[in-house]
Amino acid sequence: MPSRRLQVWKPCVICKDMTTEFNYQVDSCNKCKMVFRRVFRLSVPLEPCNCSTRRIQECRNCRFYSCINGGMQINSIKKYREKLSLIDSLIALDNKRNSTFFKYQMTEDLNLDQIMSPGAIKEKDEHVIFTSHDWVLMEIYTTIEFMKGFDLVNLLTSRDLKIFIKNAYFKCAIYFIAVRSYSNNLSFMTFPEKVDVFPEEILNVPQYSQLLLNKIRCRLISKFIEYRVTKEELLLLVSIIFCDQTDPDYSMPAKNIISQYQKIYASALFQYCELKYQQSVPARFAELISISAVLVDTITDLDTVVSLFNLYQPTLKLRQLVKDSFPQS
Repeated sequence: MPSRRLQVWKPCVICKDMTTEFNYQVDSCNKCKMVFRRVFRLSVPLEPCNCSTRRIQECRNCRFYSCINGGMQINSIKKYREKLSLIDSLIALDNKRNSTFFKYQMTEDLNLDQIMSPGAIKEKDEHVIFTSHDWVLMEIYTTIEFMKGFDLVNLLTSRDLKIFIKNAYFKCAIYFIAVRSYSNNLSFMTFPEKVDVFPEEILNVPQYSQLLLNKIRCRLISKFIEYRVTKEELLLLVSIIFCDQTDPDYSMPAKNIISQYQKIYASALFQYCELKYQQSVPARFAELISISAVLVDTITDLDTVVSLFNLYQPTLKLRQLVKDSFPQS
């Protein structure tokens, strides 16, 4: 007769009930497994938890966040195991972002809270002529909508979601300006219709360093050109960039969730490099990741330019979403 496997009973690391199961890389009971799995099927965010119970068994949200803190791995969920399939969803999100960018306009100068609500945009008027201020608002809006299309958004509390969006929307909007210009075979950042990325009001002010402005326009794209970055790599890289869990104001579950998604996208990028390049994969992966530091340098230089705005043109009216990205503005 075949030997029977000895079942070892252990406490579930989530709820402490005794179990013989091992799910999503931790000792966990069937109930905790099912709560964790079902959350990833939700098409709407988790509802805010206001419960006062100390027993996580009585609250789905509390149990799920305990699953995260207890070490359950998101990359063990079936749809994340085939990491290259993530690229198709990223391309779909990006196509939607680009379509909205060209077909709509902002209704007014909104802040972050307002732009997160419906009604922030309308169909673009036929004869409207966009300035750099108009284009940057649409770039920011479509970047935020791109970010809101990610699964992890449904797993964050409203407080953590606001931190997540606020930390990433501007730098990723700059990244997308560079991506669009690069895709149009340009060597410098510009908006459509040859509108400069800097406000028209600064063009006749001699105090601004043209060297600094051109460095901002060109530095990021020069790396795209040097490394011949593909569309798939660009999208996976921006996903890694905005999954930054280092903000100290995040709750512990949010840090864990964002960190796990960053690892999922980093793993997908590495796997893509393995399939496309076969040789020198670690070097290629390191090249791509280094672009994130170039983006940080670009944002630092932009911060300098905003300081110059305040010095030389204190009456220059930057859009609220731009001002909110720079503390000194």
